[in-house]
Amino acid sequence: MTKSLNEQYFKFVDGVTSEASKNDEAWVKRIQELEEDFNKVGMSGQVSRLTTAAFGLNGEAAEVSELVKKVLFHGKPMTQEIKDKLIDECSDVCWYVANLCMALDVSLDDVMKHNIKKLESRYPGGKFSVHHSENRQENYKVSEVLEDYYIPESEEKLNDDSIVSYRIQESPERRVFYIDVGALSTDKAKEIIEKIKAETTEKRA
Repeated sequence: MTKSLNEQYFKFVDGVTSEASKNDEAWVKRIQELEEDFNKVGMSGQVSRLTTAAFGLNGEAAEVSELVKKVLFHGKPMTQEIKDKLIDECSDVCWYVANLCMALDVSLDDVMKHNIKKLESRYPGGKFSVHHSENRQENYKVSEVLEDYYIPESEEKLNDDSIVSYRIQESPERRVFYIDVGALSTDKAKEIIEKIKAETTEKRA
């Protein structure tokens, strides 16, 4: 007798599901195995807190989405009550984020600094652009951000495809030029900068 699609699909799903996801003993064993991994990265005893944070953030995000969905698509008016509920959900999100930070042994300050550095790398000049959103070239390491957020200019390196910025320090207006050099080589990019410097100096003379 031919199996129904339901039976075939359930068999398929079971086959592509990990043992820890469908077997209690395998799940408990996996948690025990993870303790050793967590210890190696300074997260001893944090499996429970990490799990709480991950599930909690997902739940709170869903509640925020539900409120916004009702306003945008279900005709519900944006009232002070809805605003207060969103603020309340935001506070719940903060609680779970704090637990996530504790599980990872990182401060909220470090997380914010990391986010700033990541977006500065993605959007040179601190301004959103569709081009950089679609062509991401993030040149940073999390460990470097956490160790020293303010990297001296002398230590920064230009990448061939990066945005080259040059500040004219002598200018009273403190003008800043952002030059998109695309895929030009470093030497070619420097050549363009020197040309602009020379032209600017001539105009000021």
